[in-house]
Amino acid sequence: MEDKLTHLYTSNQRYWYDLPPNLRRTVEDRAQQISHDELELEIERRLKGFKERADFQGVHSCVSSSLDVPDDQGARLVVLGPAYSHKAGQMDSKAIGAAEEILNNRGSSPRLYRNMLAFVAPYRDYLQSLEQETRRYLAWKSVVDDTEALNLDAYQRRQASESLKRSDETVDLRVKEAYCWLLMPTQDGTNPLEGEATRISGGTESHIVKAAKRMRTTEQLILKAP
Repeated sequence: MEDKLTHLYTSNQRYWYDLPPNLRRTVEDRAQQISHDELELEIERRLKGFKERADFQGVHSCVSSSLDVPDDQGARLVVLGPAYSHKAGQMDSKAIGAAEEILNNRGSSPRLYRNMLAFVAPYRDYLQSLEQETRRYLAWKSVVDDTEALNLDAYQRRQASESLKRSDETVDLRVKEAYCWLLMPTQDGTNPLEGEATRISGGTESHIVKAAKRMRTTEQLILKAP
């Protein structure tokens, strides 16, 4: 009910009306003003914030060029940006196109160690919920940043802070849910490389850890003895 009324307040299961509109209306208005570029930048920031490498020699998130991915004998995971999504059976997806570009080239030179790369891409059907929650997070963040300008009282400040924290955690969960496509090059003998797309859904681990686990299970990522 609170989401529908702009003058209804709640705290500890108590409800009351007041003259100023509650913060949810302010957040809704601000969320609508956030551009798609701002959404992508925030999602990319979070993707780059995952610091684990799991069993990979390197993890490269949201690269701007194929030059950003080394061409060597180390197994590397490339995490594609939110603009490059994939869907089951869609072999001409933006994710496939971006992966092929990085797989075949490093800058203007042909890539030599193409079979050392794997890619993780977002599921197109999950992007909407990720973007929606990211938009909500950025709106709450702007409210917290503008606490003084908005002349928020103590209750409103607490509400904004708690809502920002919840939204922040939810966005992280949505990122892990959305980034569930593992794209890998496969080769049978001397035949040309082909692409293979596998879902790595479930669990609370990062897309990096889930990709490494799946590739170990299928022996596409073999650990060297120490």
